[in-house]
Amino acid sequence: MSTSKSDIDCPESRLKCPTMTPRADPRGSSWGTVATLANTCIGVGCLSIPFLYNTCGVLGGIVLTLAVTVLTSFASTTLVSSAHTYKATSYQKLMERALGKRLGPPVAIFMSVSVIFYLFGCSASYLILLGDAIPPTIEPILGTGSFWCQRWV
Repeated sequence: MSTSKSDIDCPESRLKCPTMTPRADPRGSSWGTVATLANTCIGVGCLSIPFLYNTCGVLGGIVLTLAVTVLTSFASTTLVSSAHTYKATSYQKLMERALGKRLGPPVAIFMSVSVIFYLFGCSASYLILLGDAIPPTIEPILGTGSFWCQRWV
C-alpha cells in the first residue's frame, strides 16, 4: 500500500507517518572541520614530502620541514587567537570583522576563492596519485589492455 504526500502530512490520517531521520547540521561540526583539515594537510604532505626529500636531500629536507612546521604552527595559533578575539566561526567572518565593513567582504570573497582553488588542487593531486598507483597494482590481475589500466593524460 503506498502513501501519498497528503496522507503523510494530514494529522487526521489513519496511516502511520514514517519515521524521518533528522537532517545533518548544514553548518558542520568542530570535529568535522578538524577531520577535513587534517585529511587535506596529511594528504598533501604524503604527496609533497617525498618530493621535498628527493629534491633537497636529507639535511635540506629536515631543515625545510622544520621551517614549515614552525610557520604552520605560528599561522594556526594566530588564526585561532584572532577567531577567538573577534568571535568568528569562519574565515569569512574573521576577515569581515578584523578588516571592517569596507575591506572585509572583498577579502572574504578572495579567501573563499583561494580555498576553492586549494581544494581543487588537492583533488587533482589525489587523482594523479591514484592514476600512478592503481594501474601497476591491478595490471597483473586485469591485463595490460584493461580499461582500468589505461592512462589518457
